[in-house]
Amino acid sequence: MTNNLSITKEFQLSNRFAVAKPVEHKRSQTVWLNFGAGLGLAGGLLAGFVGFFLTGMSWLLGNEVAASGIGQAATWLIIAMLPLMAFGAHCLDKIEWIKKAEKIEFYRRHGSVNRDWQ
Repeated sequence: MTNNLSITKEFQLSNRFAVAKPVEHKRSQTVWLNFGAGLGLAGGLLAGFVGFFLTGMSWLLGNEVAASGIGQAATWLIIAMLPLMAFGAHCLDKIEWIKKAEKIEFYRRHGSVNRDWQ
C-alpha cells in the first residue's frame, strides 16, 4: 500500500511539473507579444504624429526646409507608421489566438463539448 501511494504521488508531481512548463512558456510568449503590441502601436502613433507635425512645419517654413532633412525625416516617419501599426495589430491577433487556444485546451481537458470553438 505504501509503495502504490508513493508511486501515485511521484506520478502526480512529475505530471504537475510537465504541465507547468508549457503554461510558463505561453506566459513568456504573451509577455513578449504584449511588449511588441505596445511598442508597435505606440511607436506607430508617435511616428505618425511627429511625421505629420514635421510635415506641417516644413510647409509653413517654406521650400528650403522641405528640401532639408526635416522634410525627409517627416516623410520617413509617416512611412514607418504603417509597418509599426501592422506589427502591433499582428501581435494583438497572436495574443487573442493564444487565449483562444488556452480556452479550447481547458475545455478539452475537462471534457466539456462546446461547438462554438471548433
